[in-house]
Amino acid sequence: MRVQYLVHALCLLKTIEAQSPKDEFDAICASEPSQDREFKTLDNGYKFQYICKQTGASANSIEPTLTAETIDECAAFCAFRDDCKGSTWIHTFQSCQLFTSADDLQSRRIGVFLRRDSPIRGSETPVNPKAQFEAVCDNLDGEFTTLDNGEKFKYVCRQAGVAANLIEPVLEAETIDECAALCAANEKCKGSTWIHTFGSCQLYTNGDEYQPRRTAVFLRREITGNDCTHVESELKDCEASEAKLKESELQLQDEIQSCLDYKDQLEATQTDLEEKVGKCKDCETEKADLQRQLVKAQKCEVENEYITDLTQQLQQCHQDTASSAQQLQQCNSNAATGAQQLQQCRSDAVSNTQQLQKCKTDGVISSQQLQQCQDDATKSSQQLQQCQNDLQRCRTDAATSTQLPQIKDCKYGGSDQIINIGNRSFKQKCPVSLAKNRMPLSRVVQPGLTKSECLLICALDSTCVSVYYVGGTATVGECQLQNRNIESMLGRSGPSYGDRDWAFVPV
Repeated sequence: MRVQYLVHALCLLKTIEAQSPKDEFDAICASEPSQDREFKTLDNGYKFQYICKQTGASANSIEPTLTAETIDECAAFCAFRDDCKGSTWIHTFQSCQLFTSADDLQSRRIGVFLRRDSPIRGSETPVNPKAQFEAVCDNLDGEFTTLDNGEKFKYVCRQAGVAANLIEPVLEAETIDECAALCAANEKCKGSTWIHTFGSCQLYTNGDEYQPRRTAVFLRREITGNDCTHVESELKDCEASEAKLKESELQLQDEIQSCLDYKDQLEATQTDLEEKVGKCKDCETEKADLQRQLVKAQKCEVENEYITDLTQQLQQCHQDTASSAQQLQQCNSNAATGAQQLQQCRSDAVSNTQQLQKCKTDGVISSQQLQQCQDDATKSSQQLQQCQNDLQRCRTDAATSTQLPQIKDCKYGGSDQIINIGNRSFKQKCPVSLAKNRMPLSRVVQPGLTKSECLLICALDSTCVSVYYVGGTATVGECQLQNRNIESMLGRSGPSYGDRDWAFVPV
C-alpha cells in the first residue's frame, strides 16, 4: 500500500499546485450529477452552456490567449466581444481561448468549452461598468478595438485626457464602446476618457496627451492618412511593444526550462515505477511458492489457520500488481501530455520571436515614412513662401503700373504682336505647339490665369525669359515660365488646333 501512495504522489506532483482550478473543473465535469451541457447565466445577462472535455477549432481562435483563474472569468471575456461565440477554459494552465464559432468542436481532456447563448436583457440585469473596466484593463490594455463603422481605438488603461484639450460638454456613456462611438462622431475628437464610476465620457482634441486616473480608460482614436504626429505615435507604440515582446521572450524561456525540468522529473518517476514493477514481478515467484505451500497445507487440518493467512497474502499480491500497472499507465499518459505541452511552449516561443522581428521591421518603415512626411512639409513651406513673395511683388507692381495692353487673338493679327510691360517687351507667337518634356521650364503656375496675368507674372520674375500659355486640353489657363528663349523650338499648330496655345518670347 505504501508503494501505491508513493506512485500517486509522484505522478500528480504538478496538479497539486493548481488544486483550486482543478476542483472547479471536477465540480462541473466529474461530479455526480455532472453539469455537462447545463446552462449558466452571468451577472451581465449573458448565458453560457458547459460542454465538458471539448475545445474550439484552432482555425476559429481569436488571438491572443487570455489568462482566467476561474471558468466564469473566461465566460465574461467572451461576453465582452461581439465576435466571440464561445471560449475554452483549460484549468491546468488557467488559460482562456476565445473562438468565432461554437459549432466546430474538438476533443480536449482537460478543457471546458463555454458555448455562448443570447443575452437576457431587462431592467433586472443592467450593464456592469466595473466588470467592463476590469475586463479591459486586466487583459486588453494597449490593444485595439474596431467599431462597426470601421473607426479604430486603442485602450490606454488608468489614464485620462488633459483638461486643456477637453471638448465641452462632458457626455454620458454606460459602456466603453458608447464612449468610443461618441468620439468617432466628432471630427475634432482625437481621444476620449470613459470613467466607469460615473458613467461619463469626456472628448479631447489631442489623442497623445493623457495623465494617470485610477478609474478611467483613455480611448485613443487611430487616424489614418499621412499624419506625421500619428506616424510618430505609432513608432513609439511599436518600440513599447518591442520591449514587452522581449520581456515575454524571457518569460517563455523560463517556462520552457520549467517544462524541461518537469519532463526530467517525469522520466525519473517512470524509471522508479519500472523498478517497482520489476520488483512486483518477483511476486509471481512468491505466488508459485504460496500455491505449493497451500497444497501442502490442505493436506493438514492442523495447518488450516496457516493456509487461510497464505490465501489472503496471495489476494493482496494480485491487487498490488494490478494497482501498480494502472499507476504506470497513468504516469506514461502524464509524460506524453508533458511532452505535448513542451512542444506547444517551443512553438509559442518561435511565434513570439517572429512577431518581435516584424515589429522591428514595422518600426523602420514608420521611421522612413516620418522622414518623408517631414521632407514634404518643408518643401510645401518653401513653395508657399515663394508664392507669397510673388503675390506681394505682384501687388506692389500692380499698384504702380498702368493697365496692361490688350492682347489680340491670333486670327485678328495677334501673331507677332509686340507687348510692352514695364521695361520688358514680348512678341506674341500663335497658334503654336511645344511638347512639355522639351521645354526649359523654370516653374509652372496652376491653371486659371488669363494670358495677360500669365505675361505679367513673367515680366515680374527676373528668371523668366519666355512664356508658354496653354489654351486647350484639361490644363487650360496653365502658365509655363521658361528660363530661356523658346522661339526657335516652337512648332506651328495646324487648322485643327485653332487658337489653342500661345507663346510670348523676348523682342
